[in-house]
Amino acid sequence: MKVSEVKEYQCETCGSKYRTEGAARLCESKPLTQDRGVQKGDKVRIIRGDGQGLATVEGRHVYDLEWGHYAWERYWHTVGLTAKCDEGFGHRQLTFDDYELVPVDTTVTKA
Repeated sequence: MKVSEVKEYQCETCGSKYRTEGAARLCESKPLTQDRGVQKGDKVRIIRGDGQGLATVEGRHVYDLEWGHYAWERYWHTVGLTAKCDEGFGHRQLTFDDYELVPVDTTVTKA
């Protein structure tokens, strides 16, 4: 039996793994974009596609080179969201152009 080891290099921005250091460095050279500071539990309004209306953010992720083969250069290292549609059923993967922020109500109501 012969044992062989495979060395992988991982992009620290999106987590993609590569067989060469050069490929990983090329990936890391792409800037992180479209981070609006949205966190898990925040409300957003879906403005494009299915499930338009209010949604609750359930997670954040960074799109890698493999996402969206038709527009990978546009979305590579873009912050994306997973959100649950509040006004219906289902979940959505949201890119920066699919949603808008819902302002937090800071008014205090006296009883």
